[in-house]
Amino acid sequence: MSRLSLAGSCVLLAPACVLLALAYAPAQAEVFEAEGAKVRVELLPDWPAVMVGEPLYLSFGIENLGSRNLSYGDGFTRNALGRPDFLELEVKREDGTVLPLRDPGPSFGGGFGPHPLAPGERSVKRLFLPHWATIEEPGTYTLTCRRSLELYDEGSDANRPEVARKLDVVASTTITVDPHDPAKIPAVIARWEGPLRGPET
Repeated sequence: MSRLSLAGSCVLLAPACVLLALAYAPAQAEVFEAEGAKVRVELLPDWPAVMVGEPLYLSFGIENLGSRNLSYGDGFTRNALGRPDFLELEVKREDGTVLPLRDPGPSFGGGFGPHPLAPGERSVKRLFLPHWATIEEPGTYTLTCRRSLELYDEGSDANRPEVARKLDVVASTTITVDPHDPAKIPAVIARWEGPLRGPET
């Protein structure tokens, strides 16, 4: 198994209920390979800069760079925050301080199963940053998302762990958090109005 770092960013076409991720968002794409399977993983914020107190969504994307039809385990968790417990998100301030994670409360189960990923297809999971950490001070923050990924050929038995290609994947991005400014509130509201009024919201 080998890993290749690729610097860069891309425009992410998200579902209708969310905004288009900005092409200039600073992100680090990573490519992972195992036994003929090859995927690219990246983490993109909706906006590269927010102010203190403004919420933010992140898009954790997995793209199949190979020629095989694959599937991987994915799903949801039922807890107080609705935060997927199979994902890890680290929020680190520019001085090296790692912010404490919020307690999601007790787990009440959830759903987990195979998610198809055809060649060239990109699958995105939306992450709501306040579900993990609360940023209370302005500055530059590095966000790092990790997960264990089990890749299967399409049609293989996902109940047999020995047939999986197991990868520990990671992707990072950087955001700027500006001081709270009441004069910017109208612009923040305008920025969120479109997604919140979307038909799938």
